[in-house]
Amino acid sequence: MDQKLFKLKFQRDYFELNSDYDKLSDIEKQKISSLDIKSSFEHEGDDSVYYLYLLTNVTHMEIYKKILDDNLIPYLCKDISKEIINGDINLEKILEPYLDHSNHLKYDGFIFDINKWIYQSLDLDSILDRILTNGMSSLRSIEKEYLENYK
Repeated sequence: MDQKLFKLKFQRDYFELNSDYDKLSDIEKQKISSLDIKSSFEHEGDDSVYYLYLLTNVTHMEIYKKILDDNLIPYLCKDISKEIINGDINLEKILEPYLDHSNHLKYDGFIFDINKWIYQSLDLDSILDRILTNGMSSLRSIEKEYLENYK
C-alpha cells in the first residue's frame, strides 16, 4: 500500500497556524505545495486544536513533518491507515460533528477519495477473516461491494 492516511493534531488553532504558515520561507511553502497529497480534510477541534487528515505517501509525509519540526510547529502525527481499512475507526462518524456549509463539499470529496483508497486496499483474506470472526453482519458496505465485484 503506497498511500497512507495520516492524522495530524496541531497544538494551535486556525489563526495561529495561518501565522505559522506566513513565517515559512518561500522554499518551504513551495515544498508543501508540491507534495503529492491525494486527499485532505481539516477542521478545528473542540479542544482549541486543529486537525488535518492527509492521504499521501510516507516520503511526502516525512517532508511535511520536517518542515513543521524545523519551524517548531507543535503537532502529533499518527498513521491511521490500518484502523481505517480494518473498520476500527469510523472516520465519517468522527468528522460529522465538524461539518458545516463551508466544508461540506470538501468533506464529500475527501470521503469519496478515502472510500476509493479503502476499496483498493481491501483483500479477500481480511474480509473472510472478519466474516469468520464477527459474521456477515459486521461487514461495511464497501466490503460487501468488494465481495460482489470479486465474483
